[in-house]
Amino acid sequence: MTQTPTEDHHHTDEPLAWKQAADDVFVATHDGEFAGFVALDGRRHLAHDRHGQQIGDFDSLATALAALEEDPPARGRRPGAPRTSRPRRLTRRVLA
Repeated sequence: MTQTPTEDHHHTDEPLAWKQAADDVFVATHDGEFAGFVALDGRRHLAHDRHGQQIGDFDSLATALAALEEDPPARGRRPGAPRTSRPRRLTRRVLA
């Protein structure tokens, strides 16, 4: 099976939408889908991508939010772009 590269769907001009989920947690969405979060840990602001992987720790909330804004995977897929999925591998158990 070959895959044809499609346009890069990680970059859009639309900014992330931010909501404060708790005193120390800010959640980002893009096109209605989870895009990451920033959590305050003492004096550091920890930015995490849409998979929960930490992308950095920062001195200020503004720099942490900006880092997630600049992180291409946080953008998700472009609206209207086809969703891609991996084929499922089916296994059968044969009982004798």
